[in-house]
Order: sequence, then structure tokens, then C-alpha cells
Amino acid sequence: MKIYASSTLFWGHSFEHICQQVKSANLAGIEIWVEQLQFQQWTIEEIQYFLNSYQLEATIHANSWDLNLCSLNAGIRKQSLREIEASIHIAKQLEVPSITVHPGKRTVNNRFGEIHERLMISTLQQLQELSLEYGVNISLELMEPVRKEMYCTSQKMNELLAHCNDSITTTFDVAHIPQHLSIVDELKTLKRIDKIHISDSTKSTYHVPLGKGELLLDANLWETIDALGVPVVLEGLDSSDSHDFFYDHLDYLQTPLLHLLRSCIHEFFSNQ
Repeated sequence: MKIYASSTLFWGHSFEHICQQVKSANLAGIEIWVEQLQFQQWTIEEIQYFLNSYQLEATIHANSWDLNLCSLNAGIRKQSLREIEASIHIAKQLEVPSITVHPGKRTVNNRFGEIHERLMISTLQQLQELSLEYGVNISLELMEPVRKEMYCTSQKMNELLAHCNDSITTTFDVAHIPQHLSIVDELKTLKRIDKIHISDSTKSTYHVPLGKGELLLDANLWETIDALGVPVVLEGLDSSDSHDFFYDHLDYLQTPLLHLLRSCIHEFFSNQ
């Protein structure tokens, strides 16, 4: 299992510092959030240099804050698409094969659903063209079921995928699954998964450290994730100097991953 860390777990710190922390934890790579890259003014050259120096892989999370790819406002839609294209260009420069993009959402909660869906399908065609032009897969993220969000179940996302080719993939976010649903069932239902975001959540808060929330993160989930063979990104937002969010993730992972490893070893020898 390849485990990455989101750059937002180290908000406000240099890219070199992030690489040092991730490498020290023996993780495979970093998911670089473009908002952070722009806000902290990292250059493509320094990112390439430190990724190479620390022998780390990377994936990209496109701009998403303040954007809406299916806004009723045509100007907002167009600018959102421009921002996504800029993120795709960064992925191309860094030779990153896939970029996570948030799908559009309603402009007005619980209103104009069919119009928003038509606009999202139209924008999806443009995203598909950009994907083919740049040679970078667009990975649409399964969103949390909060007001205005539209694509919050695997079935709903699959329906959207039916309107595009395989250059459009998906990002499964464990913390976005409501607690009354089975994470494993949703994971098995979602098509074209090319990466997984993982953190815990509570009834009131999305994205808390693993083991600090209320999600069922059992061996069955870890085995299902491992079988997919895609990058798993530890998520969260932490601007502290202590990086407690990151280290809470790591502390929790030792138990389920060791359990999974033992299970795999046992299964291997049982089949000999």
C-alpha cells in the first residue's frame, strides 16, 4: 500500500520541511494542494528538486476553494474551469499522472437540480478535453453530504461518469461517507478509483485524525483499500509546528496496517 500525506497537514511550512517529515515517516509521497502551493509561493523548480532529493512521489489536488464547476453564474463556471486548467498545467509540469478535482455543486441549496446536472455534464466534457490535451487524468472526488453538494454517493458519481471516457477517474474519500452507510460498500460501488483520501470523522466534524472519530475503520476496509492498489492519502489541515494531526494519523496506522500485514503473510503461507 502506497501511503502519501497531504501537504495541508503542514500548512505554513516550506516544501522542503514537508518532504523531510514525509520521508522520515517512510511514506511514499505527497499530495500537493495547489491552493497551498500558490499561497506559499512554491515554485515548480523547488518542488521538483525536493521530490527528487527525497525520492518522493506526488499527486496534485486542484484548486477547489471558492470554485464551482456547475454554478448558475456563467462567469463563475468559466473562471472555475480556468483555475482547474491551471492546476492541470502544474500537474503536467511535475509529470503527475492524476489530479483530484472537486465536482460542481448547487448555487442555491435544494434548487435547480436538473439545471446544475446539465451544466456539470457540459463542464465534464470540457474537463475530458483538457485531460486528453495535457495527458493528465481528472479524478473527481466523492464529496461529503453537506448543503449544496450534489455528488455524495458512489451511485450518483457513477451516473456522472457514464457521460465521459476513462480519462475521468475518481477519488474516494473515506471521511465523506455518512456514518449510517457502509464505507466498504460505497468503496466497492464507486468506479474508476485512482486514489483514496483517508481521515476520520465525527457526527459534527469531517476530517479529524484517524482513531479520533467515529468511523468504522476495520480490517475489512483496509483489505478492500489494499486490494485496489492505488495511492492512499492521509488528509487534514494543520498549521501547527508540532504536526499533531500527522502524527496522530501515523500512530493509528501502525495497528491496522500491522494487522493487515500479518493477515497477508498468513494467507500467503496458507496457500503454499
